Amino acid sequence: SLHDALPISIAGLSLSASASYLDFKYTSLSPDAVASLVTYNNVPPFTPKEKYSVSAAYTLPLGSYGAVTPQVDWQYTSSVYSDPANANYDAVTTTDFLRLPAYGLANGRLTYETSNGLWQAALGVTNLTNKLYYTNGFGFATLGLDTRLIAPPREFTVSLKRQF
Repeated sequence: SLHDALPISIAGLSLSASASYLDFKYTSLSPDAVASLVTYNNVPPFTPKEKYSVSAAYTLPLGSYGAVTPQVDWQYTSSVYSDPANANYDAVTTTDFLRLPAYGLANGRLTYETSNGLWQAALGVTNLTNKLYYTNGFGFATLGLDTRLIAPPREFTVSLKRQF
């Protein structure tokens, strides 16, 4: 285990990480897929080749007052296509319009928990750096229109929880 591999144990520290890698290849295509300009070199829409995430949290005991836990996490998603044919060129803007760029996001959270564990209050922030990134893209070549959907900006959350 990771705990056994570390020479020093740090009480209250929680670390996590994950990674995925997708090496997708079509092995067959229906006539409808071929008619839609899908080729063996294409990948399905919204399937990133790589995704990574890391997270760290540290619980600071406050004795009879409870505990405070700051947490930060970061995630990375590689670029994806938003259409099955992986159309990647816009004649008007000369950009890879339907290929959504890779992005990394940071989030944070600060949690307070009472010593008896009955109450928990938290403040959080998503998209900490207010990164501009896209969740979808649509191309209407016949109309000369292209649209991308922008992901939410930095957002703040507040939560209060009571155990019964």
